[in-house]
Amino acid sequence: MTVSQNAPPTQSHNALLVSYLAPTGLFILFTLLESSLPKPDYPFVYTAKIAVVTATLCIFRTPLKDYRWQPSAVLPALVVGLTVYLFWVPLDRATPFHFPLGQRSAFDPYLFLPDPLKRNLFLILRFYGLVIMVPIMEELFWRSFLLRLFTAPDKDFVQLPIEGFSNTALLLGSGLFALAHPEWLSAFLCGLLYALLLRYTRTLTAPLIAHMLTNLLLGLYILHTHNWSYW
Repeated sequence: MTVSQNAPPTQSHNALLVSYLAPTGLFILFTLLESSLPKPDYPFVYTAKIAVVTATLCIFRTPLKDYRWQPSAVLPALVVGLTVYLFWVPLDRATPFHFPLGQRSAFDPYLFLPDPLKRNLFLILRFYGLVIMVPIMEELFWRSFLLRLFTAPDKDFVQLPIEGFSNTALLLGSGLFALAHPEWLSAFLCGLLYALLLRYTRTLTAPLIAHMLTNLLLGLYILHTHNWSYW
């Protein structure tokens, strides 16, 4: 029996869509909630966000199979991750304007958490979110899901190779990635580099490693300079 190309998506296809969308969707909802609450409440909401999104990634874990280990991808991933870190802040400072979307909390833990134990526990949690959870979630959504969906919107996107996205999808995905960040120009170039790294290495693990390194270095920079506006 031949299946029509116009046939509705199967239940398993819809379930897969939910698996890719649920973690990022919940992350966005919690982030919007954070911005509407007083600063002292931020650690509690952020803790809830980390717990819920982490649990969602575990429950809807099918997309995690997109991460395939490839030793040859490590070096180019580290180079790209370091490169993005080096231009992120300087390029943002040279950017003439910012979009209102994707604003950050700019939470100062030294001001709102004077107790060293509570502050250190929060910083550990904050770095877990910044360096581990967010890269895992975002690479699944922005690079694995969205790039292939934009490439084949009328077909089963998972049938495309992970690196098989079009140049149009590359530009659209990077543009939306830029809009999701206040540092939009840095984010646009970052999105391009992460996607091109994926195309070059043919494994989603490469942009994941790059993303983790970028965020780790940015987190250490923020902690060292107390420039909290970047998280």
